[in-house]
Amino acid sequence: MKKLILICTALFAIVFMTLSCDDKDNDYQVPSSSLPVPASSFLDTHFKGIHIRTVEKLIPTQTNGTVYSVDLVNGIEVDFDQEGTWKEVEGDNNAAIPTSFILPSIVTYVTTNYPAIKINTIDKVISTFEIELTNDIDLLFDMEGKFIRVLL
Repeated sequence: MKKLILICTALFAIVFMTLSCDDKDNDYQVPSSSLPVPASSFLDTHFKGIHIRTVEKLIPTQTNGTVYSVDLVNGIEVDFDQEGTWKEVEGDNNAAIPTSFILPSIVTYVTTNYPAIKINTIDKVISTFEIELTNDIDLLFDMEGKFIRVLL
C-alpha cells in the first residue's frame, strides 16, 4: 500500500511539474493560414517576399491585446490583435523595419530630425504610437502622427 501511495504521489508530482512549467505566455504555434485576413493582407503588402518562420497564438489574457505573434525569417516580429490589426512591429537587433504602413508624418519627422537613423520598432499603445529608433531613442506620437515628446 505504501508503494502505491508513493507511486501515485510521484506521478502527481510529475504531472504538476509538467503543467506548471508550461509556457508562461500561454501561447502555441498555429499555421499561418489561421491568421485573420487583415493580418495576412498586411504581411503580403508590407513584407512581400519575406517568409513566415512561426505564428504563435496567445491566449487573449494579454493586457496589450496581442493575440497573434508572427516571426518572419528576416528577424522582424509582427503582433496582431484578434481582428488582424497590427499592434507592434519590431526589428531584430536594431534592424530597420519597413515604413510603408507608418503614418507619413511620423516617417517625415524621423527622416528630418534623425536623417541617418531608421525606425526599429513601432508600437500602438492606447492612443499613441511609440517609436524606437535604431540608436535606441524612443519617440512618442499621437494617433494622427504628431510628435509629442522623446521618451526617457
